[in-house]
Amino acid sequence: MKIRSCKNVVADLRKKGHNVNQTEKVEPMTLKAFVKEQIQQGKNVPSDIFGVYVANKTKITTKE
Repeated sequence: MKIRSCKNVVADLRKKGHNVNQTEKVEPMTLKAFVKEQIQQGKNVPSDIFGVYVANKTKITTKE
């Protein structure tokens, strides 16, 4: 069995006259995990493109 890429299938369907829409997207949580991983590894991430920022977070709790 020959394995075809999604782009090849879409192209074949369009050649046959079918109206095919193809979209690409990245789920927000997947992007968040990727960017976080890259920052933790010390890699440069273009924050203006991804709309991200690095912030220090502190949590203060009381002992009872």
